[in-house]
Amino acid sequence: MQKSTFKSWMQDNFTERFLEDIATHGCINGYAGMIEYAETLELYAQFGEEIWEIVYKIAAEQGETVLQTLANFGDASCVVNRHMFENLMVWFAAERIADNLVNGDYA
Repeated sequence: MQKSTFKSWMQDNFTERFLEDIATHGCINGYAGMIEYAETLELYAQFGEEIWEIVYKIAAEQGETVLQTLANFGDASCVVNRHMFENLMVWFAAERIADNLVNGDYA
């Protein structure tokens, strides 16, 4: 049995319209399954390795470290604990996956 991926979770949980909204406006607007820390922490626990791979790949393509890439994303300056960091990682990956699903911009 193949393990589910974060990308497949997003395809299963969001319509194309919501994926377009996430790709365009980001996760900050609140989307079911990614609003509460309890939700994003569960997603990170399940898909953390895949999320790190996404962030690492994008950082490497930009000639940055993972932390440099994340520092320029969203509300990174407000991250003060592990839960907020994991939430930031989930949102970063979700936005990149949504962009890929809608525009094909992320492999």
